[in-house]
Amino acid sequence: MAFDTTVDEAALDALHGTGSGTSMHFTFAVGLLNGDPRNGGTELTSAGGYARVAGCDNASATFWPAAAADGQKVSAAVAFAAATGAFSAKATHWGWFRTGETAPFNWGEIDGGLYVDGAGAVPTFTCIVSFNLAG
Repeated sequence: MAFDTTVDEAALDALHGTGSGTSMHFTFAVGLLNGDPRNGGTELTSAGGYARVAGCDNASATFWPAAAADGQKVSAAVAFAAATGAFSAKATHWGWFRTGETAPFNWGEIDGGLYVDGAGAVPTFTCIVSFNLAG
């Protein structure tokens, strides 16, 4: 069965961004993981000053611009505080965390990973969400 990216984009806009309305309105923190959480990946430790980026808003047009014409939705840049030293591991995935929870409720891969090896670095990346229609 063929899928139309226009339909995917409309659905992504309804789930993330201003199209989500009050029913999908929530805030979350973005964290970094050392692997896929389904396969044992865990959040980085606080080494090097690592801490989650709090206050991301699922219903925000600023955090979630309209979906592009490729069937994906790309967040605004997520910038962490400047590192005070090396992070505990290379981050291969991002995770969305609810307040007080240690397991992410959603996650994705960071293309190429993210490694912080010293003070002064400001880790920055974007979250990309899409529908996985393969198989």
